[in-house]
Amino acid sequence: MRNETELSDLLNQIYDPSSPIYHHYLTPAQFTERFGPSIQDYQAVIAYAKKHGLRVTATYSNRMLVDVNGSVPDIERAFHLKMNVYRHPTENRTFYAPSADPSLDLSTSVLHIGGLDNYELPRPGLVTKRLITAQSAASPNSGSGPGGTYKGKDFRAAYVPGTSLNGSGQAVGLLEFDGYSASDIMKAPQVCRIFQCRMC
Repeated sequence: MRNETELSDLLNQIYDPSSPIYHHYLTPAQFTERFGPSIQDYQAVIAYAKKHGLRVTATYSNRMLVDVNGSVPDIERAFHLKMNVYRHPTENRTFYAPSADPSLDLSTSVLHIGGLDNYELPRPGLVTKRLITAQSAASPNSGSGPGGTYKGKDFRAAYVPGTSLNGSGQAVGLLEFDGYSASDIMKAPQVCRIFQCRMC
């Protein structure tokens, strides 16, 4: 990143309601031009990778990342490290990782070099489980009201079981940010009764 002090000041102004540029956000291109790595620095990183036998597989318009691929010997020479294989301490497998932190013979500042190990394997965040089979006799939980609708005591039993609070001495306010029907206001006592409040 470049001009970090200017960026910090800009962020303070953008989120200050008294600022003339309050909520005047930059486009990605404007942000890159003012605060992203310079074109020269970005090209220097790309040239370094290619010079050391690494293949550039992706570049990005914000100039924040360069994706590279290469053989183990090329990676070792480019980043001044040795790639080793280790036994994983908790899983029944081995993993590869560098013997030291990577470094570059490059005057351009690089924030981070990642992807040099597989200690943590990617795992999907979404896990689908089939809970109900065709043979199961599952029945849905339903409320104690007519037709299985939920009453106030059902919510209270679910969220604050065992409480003796009943709403006495409290006030309920209804706020509507759009048009409303007068009948909605007339239903307020009924709403309170549904939730077993006694203050309406």
